Amino acid sequence: MASGNKWRGNEAVVTVDDADVDVGILQDVEISVEKEISELYGAGSRRRQDVQQTEIDVNVSAELMSWTMDGYETLIGTETTGTDQWIEDTSDVPTVDVKGEFTDVETSTTNTLTVKNVYFDSLPISGSRDDWVSLDIDGTGDQLIINQG
Repeated sequence: MASGNKWRGNEAVVTVDDADVDVGILQDVEISVEKEISELYGAGSRRRQDVQQTEIDVNVSAELMSWTMDGYETLIGTETTGTDQWIEDTSDVPTVDVKGEFTDVETSTTNTLTVKNVYFDSLPISGSRDDWVSLDIDGTGDQLIINQG
């Protein structure tokens, strides 16, 4: 029986950046590949004849506990005049790349997962009295690149 790699959460680093603007440091992260699968059935048989992928999304979510306002502005897509910023009046959707680095605790090998062209439907900032203010990201990308260190 082959042994698998062992990963620890405190050895993982995730960055969200665009144009060299770091957004923040995560508390929790999840990257998932979601597929839409279609099955083809034909006349004369009740068994499946074929199966095909018709859609694929790479979803990423994280809770950022340390983040920058410049990074937040990059995520929501802002315009600037003087010291004022506001959301751009455009149909273009802001996208960023989300990169996660995960280190194997036994070999110290770092593997990098990069979710490309991520967009966010919602970017809530939340917190409560006497608590940290967090930025929660939950977005969808179009590609997952795996770099095994």
